[in-house]
Amino acid sequence: MAKYPEKILIATLLPPSIKHKTIFDTFDQLEEGESFILRNDHDPKPLHYQLSATKGDIFTWDYLQQGPDVFEIRIGKKTPVEKNEETEGGEKVLDGICLDPAVKFQTIMKTFNDLKEGEGFILKNDHDPKPLYYHLSGEHGDIFTWDYLQEGPEVFKIRIAKKILTHHESIKHDFTEGPKEFHDHILFDKNTPETARTIVAKDHRKARVFRKHGLDYAWRGDRPLSEVCKDSSITESVLRKELTMAEEDFSAAVPSMDYYHWDMAFLADYVLQTHHRYVRDNAQRISEIAEEVGRKHGKDYPELAELEKSVPPMIDDFILHMSKEENVLFPAIKHMLGLLQKEEKQTGPGGDIARGIARMEAEHDETRAYLQRFREITHGYQLPDGACEAHKQLYRDLQLFENDTWLHVHLENNILFPKTIILERRISGK
Repeated sequence: MAKYPEKILIATLLPPSIKHKTIFDTFDQLEEGESFILRNDHDPKPLHYQLSATKGDIFTWDYLQQGPDVFEIRIGKKTPVEKNEETEGGEKVLDGICLDPAVKFQTIMKTFNDLKEGEGFILKNDHDPKPLYYHLSGEHGDIFTWDYLQEGPEVFKIRIAKKILTHHESIKHDFTEGPKEFHDHILFDKNTPETARTIVAKDHRKARVFRKHGLDYAWRGDRPLSEVCKDSSITESVLRKELTMAEEDFSAAVPSMDYYHWDMAFLADYVLQTHHRYVRDNAQRISEIAEEVGRKHGKDYPELAELEKSVPPMIDDFILHMSKEENVLFPAIKHMLGLLQKEEKQTGPGGDIARGIARMEAEHDETRAYLQRFREITHGYQLPDGACEAHKQLYRDLQLFENDTWLHVHLENNILFPKTIILERRISGK
């Protein structure tokens, strides 16, 4: 309850150059427990994300009126009681619903990494966070437990804990008898020519060397080093020397993230449940911020006007592309793996998957062209003087999207797709 009558801030009357600063200053001047009402002509949802990213979980956001012409939101500063850590059964409850998407994954992983053996926490989310399960499994192996306490439809609660692993239990786990699992063990053919693709696919540490020199290994990775080096001033001999040095650098090596040796079905699930989920979780928000910033500041900054027009279609095209993978390609991979496991051959001429993959790679190239253009017109996402918070958030989001897409496309173009073509040949007897 506010100590004084609530201030009503009419955002439509504020000049665009000071609008965000005025809103943030009004919030900063609140005492704990106080609030103000923001009145606007559209849903200021991007402001919620900006507050979350810069202030953390110290504010409340309650809609009093939701359009269509007027939006009113009560924004308050939490009291110490409200900010107290939520617990359940004596364990910390991490509310993923309230976490800003830009820091959500890192916050969850830090919470897990900070656990001692035998400790756990409860994750609350608005959808099944299955992608997190795959990431934990891929990065940490079988050292955690994952127990659903509530399974939707609106709220999911999962207790995540670190196992207590004694030496005896570890041995017992490793050698427990049971049915033999199927592993595809599909690797590149021995006579496969060396390319940027094969180099990074087999040792992901070497990706840093290519990125360091601005060399593309993800989209145009199916080229020999001599051709790759034409994109930079570095010579092939110097590049090879640095790639060899990378083999001795274990400072950032994560052995469990050896994507090249993962089973194909697991890799497809990993891409689906991490990278595809990331895009779907953030697509609408990024598009809305691009449209808002472009609409308000496009006249002063032409690059924002171009982003307003280009970001939403780029993301829409990428989501359509992912749907093709999810509904056609990934199920086809699992079907072919089933035939391989049963040692059965696929009838028909074969080659359909290879042709489909060529189309997928072409669509990846379209996304690459968008991202290159975004980086070009923003001068590497350099913010101009006086950039508002939404402008800053847009540049952060686009850089994060680009970073995720590099790994996303690498896993598909350089590992999953080539192995799928090998798999198709194998079950077709070609």
